[in-house]
Amino acid sequence: MFLTESCHQIHLLPASEHDQRFWRQITFASVSCKLLIEAVSTDSGCEVQSRTVLMAPSELEDLTRQCQVTYISLLSPGHVNRKGRWVLDPLAELWRCEATLPNGQTCGGWIHVLTDGRELLDCAGLNEMFEFRRTSCVYSSQAHQATSLASAH
Repeated sequence: MFLTESCHQIHLLPASEHDQRFWRQITFASVSCKLLIEAVSTDSGCEVQSRTVLMAPSELEDLTRQCQVTYISLLSPGHVNRKGRWVLDPLAELWRCEATLPNGQTCGGWIHVLTDGRELLDCAGLNEMFEFRRTSCVYSSQAHQATSLASAH
């Protein structure tokens, strides 16, 4: 998840106890990749643009049923991107992947393909020990662009 401090909260008026909270700064208490999603949804006939951080790639499938995803960036920790710090990169594809363990069981993970062609594996550190293979594509920016162009005509 993430940690917040009350001094970083942005107070918007009017506010009720059930309103969304906004923050200038958050701290991730996690070692796995996150997705920064830009999306458009329709609320009462009005288009609403939003940005959100998904804590798990599996949440993307639910989100795409609710709104139109327009752009995704990958927020990756240093041990995944090999740069020693968190980095934000544009995402081209997101794949489910799995590896077969010595006992015959399978272990799942994610392959993030960046727009520059690099592939970052987020497989709970097991990608160093086992060979993960792609099983299904969850997101492709090219497929998304083709769908957006077709719906525009």
